[in-house]
Amino acid sequence: MRTLRLIGALPVAAACMPDGAAADWQALTGNIFRVRSSDARPALAFAAVRYRGHWFWVDDADLESKSTFGLLSNLFSLQSAQSRAAGPLLTVPAGP
Repeated sequence: MRTLRLIGALPVAAACMPDGAAADWQALTGNIFRVRSSDARPALAFAAVRYRGHWFWVDDADLESKSTFGLLSNLFSLQSAQSRAAGPLLTVPAGP
């Protein structure tokens, strides 16, 4: 599934990789979800997080990535929502 492969699309600094090389996931995912990274805090970010000394963010001007991020957020919310399922409904005939 393409959605699951988006997780591998996150840029990783070469210093964080065991062999010093980062994979090029851009060829696989295209432009549907682009996460940028740097050592400095981003100025214009839609969503940003600092992780292990690096900043990762979705650019506020990148509409395609923002839409994909919103879709993934909604899917995760639906998947993790607790359902309040009622028990089975039993219909009993009440006529003659």
